Amino acid sequence: MISGFVFGFNMWKHCDFDIMFTVFFWYGEASVFLGFVLSTIIKTREQASQVAYSIILTNVLVDLLFQDSYLTFYMFFTDKAK
Repeated sequence: MISGFVFGFNMWKHCDFDIMFTVFFWYGEASVFLGFVLSTIIKTREQASQVAYSIILTNVLVDLLFQDSYLTFYMFFTDKAK
């Protein structure tokens, strides 16, 4: 989050800090929980590799979905940014 403020990205300048902190905090908590759940389900290294690659692919696709779209603008920006 600090790098967003340092480099002056628009999303960081025009969005309330409370919203950004909440989103990133709960994303981190969900990631840790998912790691605990998957570590109890997955038994072999091959399965772990397949799951890791599918998670990375899913993250790339989600990033492409939210990249430069009106949905992202609507979800995260305030009226000051318009």
